[in-house]
Amino acid sequence: MATELLEERLIELVRTRYDKNPESTLCPSEVPRTLEKDGKIDSGTWRDYMDPTREIVYRLRDAGVLQILQKGEVIGSTGPSEVKGPIRVRLTSKTTIQKP
Repeated sequence: MATELLEERLIELVRTRYDKNPESTLCPSEVPRTLEKDGKIDSGTWRDYMDPTREIVYRLRDAGVLQILQKGEVIGSTGPSEVKGPIRVRLTSKTTIQKP
């Protein structure tokens, strides 16, 4: 359930950013933080959802849906264990995600 909620919110956020500016990115932490703000997860627990959020980000990257960037550069097929420091994500193209 939490994984589905995280993925739905991630897709919603990147789609909204893409609509405003296709080059716009977001920090993966925005996903659980917005869910916490909306009362969808318990207050003070958003950090507990960061590992599953990162897993979703990398899975969607591998599926060609998202790009992962570090210091403004796309990191390609680099795995999560190889990435040190903050990342940002963006939609690869509007056609990669179908609206529900």
